[in-house]
Amino acid sequence: MPPGRRPRTVRPGGTWGVLGPWFAAFAALGVIVAAMYLLYMVGRMCFGPLTEPSGHHDDDGHSTLPADLTAREIGVLLPLGALCLYLGLQPTPLMKSIESPINTTVRIVQLVNGIDETRPPAAGLHADTRGRADGR
Repeated sequence: MPPGRRPRTVRPGGTWGVLGPWFAAFAALGVIVAAMYLLYMVGRMCFGPLTEPSGHHDDDGHSTLPADLTAREIGVLLPLGALCLYLGLQPTPLMKSIESPINTTVRIVQLVNGIDETRPPAAGLHADTRGRADGR
């Protein structure tokens, strides 16, 4: 390591930056409350009592199920399904469109953290070589 350069260390928690630990605690509390609400909602929707809308009975009193999807709902869901299928099978156009902003963000983070990717790494700092001369 060059003289005068501090070794990079990983701080436990990583919340002592700009926002601080109180922001992290508040965000964690928000995640916990959201998970509780989602579990409550799924439990009520999937495992609650069956309530049918009024007027969904035949003349003989037997219940008829309403149609699953209307034509309007199918018209909205078909393009969304086609888009999901296309992006799942051919993600290259989406990846190319977000490549430049991602590279910009990575470079900003590197500059803030003092990482210079133009410099080659110092010898002996790779943990995977374990000091071997052949690099295996």
